[in-house]
Amino acid sequence: MQENGFCIKSVFEEDAAICIDRTHFIFNGEIYSLNQCSDIFDWFGESQVGDFTYYYDRVVFHASKGHYFAAYIDDITNYIEV
Repeated sequence: MQENGFCIKSVFEEDAAICIDRTHFIFNGEIYSLNQCSDIFDWFGESQVGDFTYYYDRVVFHASKGHYFAAYIDDITNYIEV
């Protein structure tokens, strides 16, 4: 899960459970903080560098220099610039 960008808070080996911090995501070596959108087009105008949002089956990242990337939530190596 860490290889796919999820921030793991704790692991409970006896229960075979993992606690994930869904308010942070690691993408291309950078940590992004959740800024959840209700409308993706408004989010593009209102978000800050370092923000991300969940959008259907994807995660959208506001990267530096005005770049935005969308990746599948279950495979962040499969991404495009939007």
